[in-house]
Amino acid sequence: LQTYPATELFLQSAHRVMPNFEIDNENAEDVARVVRLVQGFPLGIELAAAWLEMLPIEEIVQEIENSFDFLETDLRDVPERHRSIRAVFEYSWNLMTPEEQAIFLELSVFQGGFEREAAQQVTGASLRNLTALVNKSLLIRMPSGRYQAHKLLQQYALERWDDDEAQMSVAGKHAHYYGLYMKKLEPLYNSPKEQVAVEAMETELENIRASWDLAVEKQLWVELDASIHTLMLFFQARSMLTDGITLFRELGNRLEQDKSTDNACYHRARLRQAWLMSRLGNYNEVYALANASYQYFLKYDNADEI
Repeated sequence: LQTYPATELFLQSAHRVMPNFEIDNENAEDVARVVRLVQGFPLGIELAAAWLEMLPIEEIVQEIENSFDFLETDLRDVPERHRSIRAVFEYSWNLMTPEEQAIFLELSVFQGGFEREAAQQVTGASLRNLTALVNKSLLIRMPSGRYQAHKLLQQYALERWDDDEAQMSVAGKHAHYYGLYMKKLEPLYNSPKEQVAVEAMETELENIRASWDLAVEKQLWVELDASIHTLMLFFQARSMLTDGITLFRELGNRLEQDKSTDNACYHRARLRQAWLMSRLGNYNEVYALANASYQYFLKYDNADEI
């Protein structure tokens, strides 16, 4: 039995919470049953093994089977593999403390992983909180030190989050954090450390995009205004001209829809849109966009933009 990769993964995961756990003649059948119930899916195996800290293996089998039978009747339209993982997650959720549940819900705001500092600033999660979630296989700590949750677990967490006001509060903190994150990197561009800034933003690009989209949706113009120039520098450094043009055009259009064009955020976005478009040779439209914004910043004596 121990020659199968799925069983080996169960044993490795079990050792994180119970270092002396071994597969023997008494528990081999139950271990095999667990692996079959989750169809060998690594996430399900790791979550189930994490329960050994609280339950004997035979009870783990029973709990998965009980949850799976219940979910089988309610979730006919969900693929069988996902139903089995949902069953495992449901029980894992019940084993979490209320504090761990609240932290895990809030951590679902992150996309593509996160650093410990980001988790602390956005959700208030401590190192102890993060370690507890790692030990329960709800988070993965990467060799780089970043934390990540499986996409399915994020999906299940979002389904459980029924407090829209609290969810929006955390999302706002997420947008604010990554706006400041980009602002701190701005001085590194056009310097010998530009590559450091580019790589840092590439690592956090999913979070940056998610925070930008939310800021646009919720009209967080101050947060957007703080990060516009850094984003333009990133798109330029990575030759992602079309992506940048689209991003700034959409922001400008949204501000026009809201009749909020008489502000610096709108004209900064249009200038960056024009700057990137000039690299593609669209000079007529570039002039129209740039001249209107130039006149705005000239009127308000903004030397940095002029």
